[in-house]
Amino acid sequence: MFDIKLTDVIDVNELQLLQDTFSNATGMASISLDLRDDVTRPSNFNDFCMKYTRGCSEGFRRCKECDLRGGEEAKRTGRPSVYYCHAGLMDFAVPIMLNGEQIGSVIGGQVLPNPPDEEKFRQIAKELSIDPELYVEAVKKIPIVPEIRIREAAKLLGLVVQLMSDNYSKLSTLRNICFDIQGHTDSIQKTLKSFASISDNLKNNQKSLMSEIKNITKLLAEINNVVSSVSSLADETHMISFNASIEASRAGEFGKSFTVIADEIRRLSEDSKRTMDNIQEFTEKIQKSIEKTANQSNVCTEAVKDEISQLSSLTDNVNKIRKLLDTLENIHKS
Repeated sequence: MFDIKLTDVIDVNELQLLQDTFSNATGMASISLDLRDDVTRPSNFNDFCMKYTRGCSEGFRRCKECDLRGGEEAKRTGRPSVYYCHAGLMDFAVPIMLNGEQIGSVIGGQVLPNPPDEEKFRQIAKELSIDPELYVEAVKKIPIVPEIRIREAAKLLGLVVQLMSDNYSKLSTLRNICFDIQGHTDSIQKTLKSFASISDNLKNNQKSLMSEIKNITKLLAEINNVVSSVSSLADETHMISFNASIEASRAGEFGKSFTVIADEIRRLSEDSKRTMDNIQEFTEKIQKSIEKTANQSNVCTEAVKDEISQLSSLTDNVNKIRKLLDTLENIHKS
């Protein structure tokens, strides 16, 4: 629904000044209206119209009908309409348009293109129940303005008023563009804040990742120590086995001490088993640590993806702002 009012488009004081200046320069009356009521004071309205014609109920009704018909013609064509009013004067109606819609009009005139026919005006006075002689005396004071000047004056007034309306349209467009720019700027600010948050998360994840890598290094060192122990035990087992062989050879059938050696070897074997268990435990810890490291890496990867997405959004907003600024520049140039 088109609900913009004339007073939203043109400053009333500026319109009043334009209207008064126009009337003083041309000798024609004028007044500005929106789609419902007057928005300015009358300029150069004469007694013939205000005191006599509009001063009686029938004359006022007929004047309103004339204004309505003139306004409808101006609305239909989008151009100033020049016409004779019911009382025999020449009037005009200038439409005030905004984006193809009429938001008001300037009406006026109240002049004669030729000297008045006194008998004609006496007849009109009788129809309106007005003293014919007073009516004729009043019409004699009406300015005589050639019709071509009336039409050109109405055209000129229409151009000026339309420029004022177009100026509002451009200002309105600029205002909307500024609102859009503000919205995109807010979006960019949010994106930058998101970048800061992502950066902090990346730093924290990196610290966590480095901590896990240190744990892996520590575990590997412990495994190396265990492996060294196993190697040492293997050496000892080799030596014991060697010594046991010598003792068994010396004792012959009486090498009962071999049992002791066998027991010792068994003990070393059990120690070796426990050592291997420790190795398995450490291996499991390494596996878990590696999995945790992988998870941290995935978090970093997702954060990077989010950052790329945010960067893409930022780029789109910057492009939109650039286009809006181009529009602003074009409007300014026009």
